[in-house]
Amino acid sequence: MKNRTINILFTLCFLFGMYSEISAQQKQATIDSDQSETPVFPENPPEDWPTYHLLHPEILKRWSADPNVAFYYKGRYHMHYLYPAQGNGGLGMVHVSSKDMVHWKFHPTVLRPANLGHRMLSGTGFFTKEGVPALIYTNNQDNIILYAQDDQLDSWSDPQIISPKNAEGITVKGNVWDPDCWLDGDTYYAIGGGKNPDLKKSTDLKNWEYIGDLMHKDFPSNLGVTPYDDLSCPNMFRIGDKWMLLGISHALGCRYFIGDFKDGKYLPESHGLMNWEDVNLAAGNSVRTLGTYFAPESLLTPDGRRVMWSWLFHEDDRLQNGVQSLPRELELSESNTLLIKPLKELEGLRYDLNSWTDLIIKNQVDHPLENLRGDALEIEIVFSPLNESYEINKVGDMWHIPTTYGIEVLCDENGENGIPVTVYPSRKTLNIAGVSAPLNIPVDQETVLRVFIDKGIIEVFVNDTQAMVYAHKRTHPHANHQLTSFQGNINVKSVRAWKMKSAWKK
Repeated sequence: MKNRTINILFTLCFLFGMYSEISAQQKQATIDSDQSETPVFPENPPEDWPTYHLLHPEILKRWSADPNVAFYYKGRYHMHYLYPAQGNGGLGMVHVSSKDMVHWKFHPTVLRPANLGHRMLSGTGFFTKEGVPALIYTNNQDNIILYAQDDQLDSWSDPQIISPKNAEGITVKGNVWDPDCWLDGDTYYAIGGGKNPDLKKSTDLKNWEYIGDLMHKDFPSNLGVTPYDDLSCPNMFRIGDKWMLLGISHALGCRYFIGDFKDGKYLPESHGLMNWEDVNLAAGNSVRTLGTYFAPESLLTPDGRRVMWSWLFHEDDRLQNGVQSLPRELELSESNTLLIKPLKELEGLRYDLNSWTDLIIKNQVDHPLENLRGDALEIEIVFSPLNESYEINKVGDMWHIPTTYGIEVLCDENGENGIPVTVYPSRKTLNIAGVSAPLNIPVDQETVLRVFIDKGIIEVFVNDTQAMVYAHKRTHPHANHQLTSFQGNINVKSVRAWKMKSAWKK
């Protein structure tokens, strides 16, 4: 009997050892597979690739899309974006991290159907009450939460499905499209996106109460949109003493609300766009603007800045769907309007400064910026207030201000075929090659124009109040750039221009 017991124990130990070895082999196979899915940026990327935007290194083979699930955690910024995983499993999320939101490192791609058992669609990241990074997303059937299990965010818990119940205790499916989740006080709130977005809440992330419509019944009628419009990729966060709801409409692109909560529902006070179409599109032109600002995501930095990205969805066959926007810093003005700035850390890429001061740009006479060449640049131009140009433009007892002023970038060697970036004072617009956005600059204020040129992408910021993206198919490594004015002269206080280092080359 004793020998039989020993034999049974020996057999069980042998079987357990075999099982452990098989499990270890399976685990190692999963790790090896994750490593094989880790994107690798080429040491010598093609010359027409952007040099300091975050882009997917396999853009010639597979597209990438919505930025999702962004955190600052234990010394690093983490961001994920959608992409098609290998095989036929569907969408997963690529994971990148950075110390400065400029230079990125690719992690093993663990968030993918092969590991989760289902595909992933858009969602966001948040922190639990205990400070654990968590993410919420949809597989198009349910809203699902995962919890980080290591400090590098390379390991996540098993999926946890959200099943909200109404006041009567009946499970309510609600909207599962593009969820968002945040913690306010001791309560978690989650949005189900899409048309007529809804709201749910929980104190423990396990038991969820279905609230109903996200938007308050007093939704203003003068915002140009309705509470039932498409609200995809939502991202709710505090900004100043208000709440900002960032997201998209598939018809409008990136947009936002500024408002507050009333009676447990969100009540917007203002609405704005961050995506702009070619002015000819509304007239029936079938040619769509090459650059579209889409599917935003944001995080909070340790020093309190709100930083966002968007997917630059554009139509160039080689770079289509592969690039994320430059990071933008968001804050509210004293009048609760949105201020938009380029990420401060981008200044670390600057080198080889060229500068000019006290220029007069004469009517219809282009002013080349001598010795400034290239298509990976940052250019900062400070135009004097328009009322300082009155005497220059005075004819008899009449004075005139320029109809437009700005810069034409990426011109050829003859100063032609460039892309105009212009301010229209009378129309109160900023225009890039036919794409217009609202911009109101009083005549007694300077115009500070910051233009980021990164091969096929141009991003423009004006007076921290407006920003635009424009994408094009032409690159000019030795391009020229020139200041312009039309129907009047304008004073330029200063121009500073830097070449920009690659964020990828060592």
